[in-house]
Amino acid sequence: MRTILLILALISFVSVSILPAHDDGTEHSHDQSHEAHHHSAPNGGTLVEIGDHSGNLEFKFNPKKGLLKVWLLDGCAENYVRSEQKDFSIQLISRHLDGEFEESILTLKMKAKANLLTGETVGNTALFQVKDKRLKNAKRLKGMIPELIYKGAKFKQLYFDLE
Repeated sequence: MRTILLILALISFVSVSILPAHDDGTEHSHDQSHEAHHHSAPNGGTLVEIGDHSGNLEFKFNPKKGLLKVWLLDGCAENYVRSEQKDFSIQLISRHLDGEFEESILTLKMKAKANLLTGETVGNTALFQVKDKRLKNAKRLKGMIPELIYKGAKFKQLYFDLE
């Protein structure tokens, strides 16, 4: 009897650890390689993972306007995650401007953006943005977010590369 209970407990533990639940209650295996596990960016931007599948950042860059937007998303990049932060810094390590590669650290503030349609306000939003003339006509941006608070946890050195 003791052996049967031990086997059942082991099976239960293994099945829970192999298929983690997501915010929406769905499950999928992480035994697959990350190439096979793909999420689409809801706004057509570039996704950057936060932690080990904790969440995602979606970057969308408009070079004509010099406008960079970042949305906070859940682990499956399906739902927006609102933040109390009013801003966070990004450091651009390099910019490709008109065929020339420029390496220098440029620190910019991503500011919270309110949205009347969704009811989001500064201090309760998933969207952050910066508009800067130094970003205009850039072909590629590489950089890092030194620190971001996501769902109450601090994440450091989140790197991105936007082509």
